[in-house]
Amino acid sequence: MKTILLFFLSFGMIAQSFAQSKTDTIKLNFQTKHFDGMDNLEKIKRGEFYQLKITNINLNLYKVSIETKDTIITSTLTFPTFDMANLGGIEDVLSNLSQIAFAEILAPNKISDEKKQKKIDSIFFNTKSNAVLKDTSIKNIIKTKILEEKIFLENEIRTIKTDKVTIEKITLSIQKKILSYSILDTLSTYYKSLSTGINIDKILTETDQLRLKIQQISTDLDKHKVNYLTFTSDEQVKIKIKNDTELKDADSLLLESFNSTIKLVDELYESISNDKIMSWLTILINKDNNKRPYISLPQQLNGSETSLKISIIPHKEDSGLPSYMTTIKFPQRKRTYVGIGMGFYGATFKSNTYSTSATVIDSAHTNYKVVNENNQRGEIGLVTLLHFGWRPCKNHDWFALNLSTGPALSFTTTVKPRIALGGGVAFGRNQQMLSINALYMAGYVDQKSNVYDTNTTYNYKPENVTVNKLAGAFGLSLGYIYKF
Repeated sequence: MKTILLFFLSFGMIAQSFAQSKTDTIKLNFQTKHFDGMDNLEKIKRGEFYQLKITNINLNLYKVSIETKDTIITSTLTFPTFDMANLGGIEDVLSNLSQIAFAEILAPNKISDEKKQKKIDSIFFNTKSNAVLKDTSIKNIIKTKILEEKIFLENEIRTIKTDKVTIEKITLSIQKKILSYSILDTLSTYYKSLSTGINIDKILTETDQLRLKIQQISTDLDKHKVNYLTFTSDEQVKIKIKNDTELKDADSLLLESFNSTIKLVDELYESISNDKIMSWLTILINKDNNKRPYISLPQQLNGSETSLKISIIPHKEDSGLPSYMTTIKFPQRKRTYVGIGMGFYGATFKSNTYSTSATVIDSAHTNYKVVNENNQRGEIGLVTLLHFGWRPCKNHDWFALNLSTGPALSFTTTVKPRIALGGGVAFGRNQQMLSINALYMAGYVDQKSNVYDTNTTYNYKPENVTVNKLAGAFGLSLGYIYKF
């Protein structure tokens, strides 16, 4: 019986410790607008924790706030854009160069570009040559040089156009993916069309290759521009261009095309810089993180009951999406409860105590008698009770009736175990209540053995005068209840 009592005491302490460490979860399905786990809230007690979990919610469209104004970090939905120069403007400038009479230069029997360049170099940069070029020969050489650079720029523009289309395809796939996070109905066909998978490794590889390609274009442009400026820095060429209106206009248009194309290539490179790529991927990662359910931090119940206000509001007021708000109060105090508690009891058990008296007759003989000590009825002790309670008055939940049962130990010279069964009243609203119970108790008491009689004299000393006999008694207990 002592073991049973220790078990009840240990169970009560373990139950209290477990109750203070667990966290109940309130689940809200945002799609169906249905709560789960509300029954758990009715069991929550002061000091315990609870948290809110919202599933099937698009946190890219909605923000959630609860009683303590919990919020999530969100980013505005923005698409990466390119501030690129107009390719058509450069092409227009280059087309104006075609108005110069290049017919004789484009004849099929002309020498190769490499040989022409060597011829130009030999004429203008060979210090051993003292020949004075004819005016028409100089003009044709200048026209040839301008035409070569014009063709080079046109080829570079075509390459740039191709790269621009590739970049636009990459950004379009990212835009579609980001836009898909703004769709509420994830089962719709347009969501499936926009949410096509994106291969991050492929994007990084393609943009790395494009940057290398654009860097090479930039290097070639700078090289050709320096080469042309070196060519036009020759004194004879400079004078001829200055005095010839046609060549002067062509030279100006070509330099303008060089500068515009170099600027365009710089902007194109900037549009897929490392910082720009990382900004795209950061947006994607943030949006993807917000696909997870909303889970609040654990909240502690510090009173007998609390109310939880939940607000679900669109991030953008002009989104046309509705707002949602609700308040739940818990625990909605149940009228029944189960608890365990300890207390003191007083019962009407009567245990008789007998002693023996000795009378010496002579040196060889002694007489003995059994003496009744005439103990009064009653005992006190410690009781551990399991309570099944009910609050009969809804508006007065501080009062309850309960049935109780459990083990007890008596405060007697020899501790005796008891079993108690009864009922009573309890007072209190919180986790612990004061309890008064009327009990019927059963246990063993000391009674005189039928072998001996108090009116008989014995010539030997009586032993085991009392024996344990099962008896019942009424009692009262006063203690507390710890509710589960």
